[in-house]
Amino acid sequence: MWRNNTSPGKNRSQRLTKLFVGAVFMLGAVCGRAEEFLFDGTFETGSFQGWTPGGTNGGFAVLAVEGNCFSANDTTGITIAGTFAALLRSNPRGNRDSIGTITSDPFQAGSAISFRAVSESRDGRNARTPVTLEVRVLDESGELLQGHSIVQTSVARLKLGCPSERRNGAFRRHIIDTSLWIGQTIRIELAQHTNVAGEGFFTLIDDITFFGAGEQPILPDQPVAVAGTSLSNGGFIRLDGRESFHTGGQEMDFEWFVPGDSTPRTGQTVSLSDLEDGQEYRVILFVNDGVNFSSDVLQVGIPQGVNDRDGDTDDGSTTDLNADAAQDRDGAIVDDNEVAPTLTSISPVSGTRPPTQQSPPNVVAVTLTGTNLTGATAVDVSGDGVSVSNVVVVNDTTVTATFSIARDPDPTGAHDVSVTTPGGTSGSVIFTVN
Repeated sequence: MWRNNTSPGKNRSQRLTKLFVGAVFMLGAVCGRAEEFLFDGTFETGSFQGWTPGGTNGGFAVLAVEGNCFSANDTTGITIAGTFAALLRSNPRGNRDSIGTITSDPFQAGSAISFRAVSESRDGRNARTPVTLEVRVLDESGELLQGHSIVQTSVARLKLGCPSERRNGAFRRHIIDTSLWIGQTIRIELAQHTNVAGEGFFTLIDDITFFGAGEQPILPDQPVAVAGTSLSNGGFIRLDGRESFHTGGQEMDFEWFVPGDSTPRTGQTVSLSDLEDGQEYRVILFVNDGVNFSSDVLQVGIPQGVNDRDGDTDDGSTTDLNADAAQDRDGAIVDDNEVAPTLTSISPVSGTRPPTQQSPPNVVAVTLTGTNLTGATAVDVSGDGVSVSNVVVVNDTTVTATFSIARDPDPTGAHDVSVTTPGGTSGSVIFTVN
């Protein structure tokens, strides 16, 4: 690891001036310390020194140069803190399984890393979540230790054609907690793919910064993970993250990594009734607000006979192991029966934009399938041009709604669809407007 002191094409004072001016746009701006970049985390050598670019299914990573055209949209107005940034994107056809990556050389983990990112969208396309960016923690050999999904990079909404119309986009800083692996040799991998079929939107990555074991990034607001356990009224042990909180009061997503699981379990409370009795499990909780992450580790023991009860199932209600009544951080009683909803599918998966300005909205009746959907209060669709009405809860696994697709603003592309219940907001499924 090293701190870069020179920039081809721009001197250091120009670079620092730009960083200072841009700081008002960054969450978690780092103050009072000299930045220690992770290898050439600024990419100002004009190379991927300390990093390996790659991809799958045609996805790739290259260096973007400020002022140049590096997309079909006009990128000449995007301001980079220096001359170069790493560019990750799907293939030009915009396949969602096409992934661009950069992977660091091995290094000794500290308390955290940070990086700045901005993603591309364009007029008439999904501007909220045009891409998915994932940060992966790997061991020295490249095997996955943990993955984090980041879906809320800042977005630069650009004009088609380059050059056409110069527009800028503010980078946002993201903080990744690596304190679980302090002293271990790890790698960091950033992986990106488009969320909009037919659009190979990019993400720019810059200023990848390292924080040592005794250092902490300064964050104005951040999530704080607190992992615990509770009992359902049926006597089953559960993972319980309800003591986790956010210093800015923002909503958070919860991911639990349980040994033997291929994917994380999600929600504030998660059942462990499927685990083997008489065993201990090292469970990791990650909470995130879409920008920053926090983690906590819990050693959970499953007593003999707790889960091995013929005919008994987890009834969905929870009893706090450490209190007579569960309370939120403001002292209000928490409804233990509220479990976070999930979505697994939507049918149909697409609709059509009306052909002319005079055409009425295209109305599509959709069915959403998932779990814990009872009591749904809203169905939300991201982006422009799609409105929702007639939400009906059919049962705990099914919700129906009516989507109205307008001609303008242009709704074409992929939209994230989620359901909100008293237990929280689900993850999203994709509805595409053609």
